[in-house]
Amino acid sequence: MQRRLEHKLNAVVTQHGIMLLEHVCMELDADMEAARRLLQNSRRLQLFTAANGEALVASRSKGRPSDMAIARAVATQHFCHREPAQPRILSRRNIETYFPTLFRKGLPAGYYVCRTESQPVLGLLRVDTHAKPVARILGKSDSIAQRHFRQSEFRQLHRSGQFELTWLVPTEAKKRALEIAITTFNVHSFALRAFVVPELLELLAPLQTHHSPTSRV
Repeated sequence: MQRRLEHKLNAVVTQHGIMLLEHVCMELDADMEAARRLLQNSRRLQLFTAANGEALVASRSKGRPSDMAIARAVATQHFCHREPAQPRILSRRNIETYFPTLFRKGLPAGYYVCRTESQPVLGLLRVDTHAKPVARILGKSDSIAQRHFRQSEFRQLHRSGQFELTWLVPTEAKKRALEIAITTFNVHSFALRAFVVPELLELLAPLQTHHSPTSRV
């Protein structure tokens, strides 16, 4: 039983990278305490605690994840679990099913797909890890969009309303400021939005004070 659970845990972590223990146990319908005990003695997987107190799982082969990688991974997973549209991190199967002409040379990081009733939407996630001013976020967003729209496949997604860019930010105030700026300047011809992940406040604090946020569970 333990070997089977470890195999399943390893498969999920191999596919997604850094995972919240709570979320991976929900996905596998596994008991969290049983998984915690197994991971403490695992040779392939490591269990550690983020700065905000959440338990995470990652492969041992790549060493301890960086503070930045942890912040991005945690924010991304909370977005996928809390966003009403139920986005899923883009997988090879999603590409083959919904976007067969994209990413022929590999599976990139940071993309998600929302399966709406009418048509799938491809999204790109960016995490506000450096507390950028709103003006810089807008400028960065324009650069990202223009880079994508050089490819005909992305231009077609844009024309059909199937491409969006989402910033994960730590506070409602930052979200409102970004939304007001988007509406006020109205210079963005693509879907640009913000989503609040409050956990980012604690996760980003160590990046500003230069001390490690992780410890063994």
